[in-house]
Order: sequence, then C-alpha cells, then structure tokens
Amino acid sequence: MARENELAILLSNNWFFHDEKEYRKIETNSTKLLTVLGYSINSSQKAAKLIKQMYEETDKLEQFDDKTHTKLILLCDEVDRILGRKFNAKEEIKWWKVFRDKNYLLGAFFLFTDQLSKLGFKNLFSALKTAKELYHAGIEHKKKNWKLVRQHTKNYWLIINSTKVQKFIEF
Repeated sequence: MARENELAILLSNNWFFHDEKEYRKIETNSTKLLTVLGYSINSSQKAAKLIKQMYEETDKLEQFDDKTHTKLILLCDEVDRILGRKFNAKEEIKWWKVFRDKNYLLGAFFLFTDQLSKLGFKNLFSALKTAKELYHAGIEHKKKNWKLVRQHTKNYWLIINSTKVQKFIEF
C-alpha cells in the first residue's frame, strides 16, 4: 500500500506542477516516478527530461495542432525507446489532445485505449477500471481537489499493481 501511496503522490504532483508551470519540478518528479516504477536512474532521468518537454510543448499552444501532435508522439516514442518499452506511450497523447479540446466522451474512449495498450487485452477489465479512475482523477484535478485526485490515483495504482504488468508508465 505504501508504494501505491507514493506513486499516487508522484503522479498527482506532475499534474499540480503542470498547472503551476513548474517544468523543472515535473522533470525531477518524473525521475522519481519512473525509478519507483523500476526503471534505472539513468533511463528515468533521460525519459523525465522528455516528459518535461512534452508538458512544455502542450502549454505553448492555444490549439493542439497536427504538427504538435506529431512532435509529441515522437517524444513519446523516444521515452519508450529509452525505457525499453514497446512503443505505446503515444496513446496517451490522443487523450491529452481531445480532453484539451473539451471532447470528454472521445477523451474517455482514448483514455481506455491508452490503458488497454499498456495493460494488454488479458487485462481488459482492469483497463476499464484504470481508465475510470484516471477520468475521475482528471475531474477532481480540474476542480483542484488534490485530496480526491490522490485518492483516485492511489486506486489507479492499486489496480495497475494487481495486473503484474512489467515496464508500465504513466505521466
């Protein structure tokens, strides 16, 4: 349970730091998050630098255009390469884009497909549950209710850890 608490705090901190435009803190926090998930310090630091860059890129624009979408996908592919994962972090960018455009129904769908790509079809039910927890965490994030954000992200990590999936990532 302590690991899930730590992961919940680290994930929600990234969202808080993003709201505050504290990009260096996102990088430091992402390094900690990735090392807790089991990645090496060196790989975590390199990937965290790219995660910070992704957050910065999304804030530079009022509109999430195709050029930015492509750039973010390439950054995600590089994060996956550094961490030795299959190339699926880019699924996260799909839901980032549609939520930013306030298309919440499509966002919920892409949130689910992102989780399914990370957990695999054998964990279909868990992917539904994790997508639901992240969706609720996102609603509370918008309200700045950090206590409930942490509760939903803790529930999220409890589900993730029950699947025994290796090389998982969320940022």
